[in-house]
Amino acid sequence: MKRISFIAPKPPYNGYSFLRIPSLGPLYLGTILKNEGHDVKVYDEKLDVDVLKDLDDFILTSDYIGISIISANAIRGYKIADKIRELNKTAKIIFGGPHATALPDETLIHGDYIVLGEAELVISDIINGKIGKKKIKGEKPELNSLPYIDISLLQKKEKITVFPISTSRGCPNDCEFCYSTLVYGSKYRFRSGENIFNEIKLRCNQGYRKFFFSDDNTTANKTEFKKLLGRIIEENLRITWYGESRADVAKDEEMLRLIKKSNCGHLQIGFESINQETLDRYNKRQKIWDIEYCINRLNNYKIPIHGMFIIDETDTKKTILNTIKFALKNKIYSVQFSLLFPIPGTRLYERLEKTKRIFTNYWDWFDGSHIVFKVNSPKQLQKNFEYAYKKFYSIRNTVKDFFRFDFKSFDIKFRGYFYSRRKLMEWKSINKDFLKKIELTL
Repeated sequence: MKRISFIAPKPPYNGYSFLRIPSLGPLYLGTILKNEGHDVKVYDEKLDVDVLKDLDDFILTSDYIGISIISANAIRGYKIADKIRELNKTAKIIFGGPHATALPDETLIHGDYIVLGEAELVISDIINGKIGKKKIKGEKPELNSLPYIDISLLQKKEKITVFPISTSRGCPNDCEFCYSTLVYGSKYRFRSGENIFNEIKLRCNQGYRKFFFSDDNTTANKTEFKKLLGRIIEENLRITWYGESRADVAKDEEMLRLIKKSNCGHLQIGFESINQETLDRYNKRQKIWDIEYCINRLNNYKIPIHGMFIIDETDTKKTILNTIKFALKNKIYSVQFSLLFPIPGTRLYERLEKTKRIFTNYWDWFDGSHIVFKVNSPKQLQKNFEYAYKKFYSIRNTVKDFFRFDFKSFDIKFRGYFYSRRKLMEWKSINKDFLKKIELTL
């Protein structure tokens, strides 16, 4: 029996969600290994865990340490690995996740093994010493064969506000800025509606009532997702769920009826832009009328929309104002803005790297709130990011909803006003010298 720790590092700044949702990857791997008889703990720093500050005896006596990284938390992951190596010289460190998959040579400086892609089918062989090479190509599991995650492995699990559930992996859309294809492949793989429903029922028995379907497109498998929602309704499960979808979900009336009846808290939809040229450049494969139709249909069913938009170098204060006016006019309840940034392994990264426009590999900045490639006016673009949040979540827009008697939208914008201001102030405190640095660089 081996002692194994899995760690999900926190990014230095997370401005997008006040929900505490743990990462699923380490929990899947930990569950597989626990079921084989190993002693396992999972640490997710999003749940008020600080691994560097509180390195406990379990980590310091572990035989293997698994660390899952995206670009925004890669430096944190490296620091954790280096500190553990200093204090636990016999532990083997395994890295995985999108950043490790895209940049294995860099990551190997801090670890002993890298899993490229998905690790569920190779993790046991690594732990049991059956794989000697440092770069290990993962295999794609059949999702219904994976065990339900053992939440007891998660430290500070009581901090979870919404329980994550995966319904699918892979994506055929291959948007220029997204890493999903790199890690999970270009074809959808799905869990059955019955398999997902049984897990939700298990979690309800464990006391959870709010769920987030952590997929790029929760509604992609219409047949199975309708079965799932149908079972939730038939069994009268008193839950609230949240998920991500593409705009084309609005073309299926039966799906919309089931979404509404099964108590969807909101749908997160990546609209990205209301400029057709921008959508085409991103390879988004959607038209402006798709966006407008989607919003109209969801509003008819009173399904709250969380709209996600990208701000890039073609955006000005005027285009951002037009986007906000569009969102308000169409009654999008909440919004998320992200500065376009090139994630290693994406086509966007390759394009900007080829033209030598990426000026830094300081991965803390690769989080959608920093400019990391050369643009004409970086200071103005950074200001536009702040302006977008302040303009949408303004007192004026909040009060308007109150006097329209739209109290749900009022509540969301009221809380969004204080949350966005707090996060923007946090960003400024962390990044006092950021604008000076990029202006000197550019």
